[in-house]
Amino acid sequence: MIGRRKPVKLTLNYFIMEMLYIIDQSEKFTGSILNTMPFVDVNIKNGKHLLDHTFVHYSGGTFEEYNKKNGGNLIAITWDEFNDKFYTPHLKELQQPFEEITEERYYDLLECVPPKKWHNLNDSLNVFFVGECYTANIYRCCIKEKSTGKFYSAYRAINTTDEQLINDFKIIHFDN
Repeated sequence: MIGRRKPVKLTLNYFIMEMLYIIDQSEKFTGSILNTMPFVDVNIKNGKHLLDHTFVHYSGGTFEEYNKKNGGNLIAITWDEFNDKFYTPHLKELQQPFEEITEERYYDLLECVPPKKWHNLNDSLNVFFVGECYTANIYRCCIKEKSTGKFYSAYRAINTTDEQLINDFKIIHFDN
């Protein structure tokens, strides 16, 4: 089966090991990690004796040295912690309400790369996703409102249902 690879977990001599992701907890997360660390025993990862002396990828130094060099506010967390506390909320935050765009912009987005999921949502709304993702599963989604001749755009997950797209689009009309 081809798909997204899960983070590697390795058990050696009763230790559970996995990759750690380094985040600066003093800054707003913008979608990128600073670095990663090789396998570390996650049961004692917050123990200074092990964490501080583990080398950080591509840095030439230990976590303690890397943390000092980058302001001292770094944390090293597991994939599950990263996904739950940082990544998933970031992807949700990217999905803001639909905003009106020009007809020219709509057709530029339609023609820049082949569209994905181009179809009628109902008798009044036509939708497509720009064929190249913005990040992860987030794509620019464009809607043409046939009855008014207006065009709208917002970032949405490619797997957003038609029903959810219609509901998200209705918010525009209730706010105006």
